[in-house]
Amino acid sequence: MHELALSEQIVQTALGACGHRGDRMTAVAVQVGALSSVSLSALEFCLRTVLDSHGLQHTEAQISWVPARVHCTCGHEYETEDMFAPCPRCGAYTREIIEGSDVIIQHIEVEDGED
Repeated sequence: MHELALSEQIVQTALGACGHRGDRMTAVAVQVGALSSVSLSALEFCLRTVLDSHGLQHTEAQISWVPARVHCTCGHEYETEDMFAPCPRCGAYTREIIEGSDVIIQHIEVEDGED
């Protein structure tokens, strides 16, 4: 289950971005691409587990799914969830992924406080 290692990396990156205010992180939003090979339900479970293990029970895990966009050699651009399906226009299998293969931290929310 690579979602557990991915969740740990997400939390470590978010905490690093928060600096000394990590204990006041209220939300971390993650975008998961359709071609990322990540199970949304497994990531949600693992991310919640890792947040809890870091004492961040109050931090909300926001996970959103992004469809993949690809560009075929015939010039057609389209959305897909299956990299092994042919282009709907020409039937070719040669294409470039434009978006939807990554897992991206969209934003982190941190509670205001006095420093």
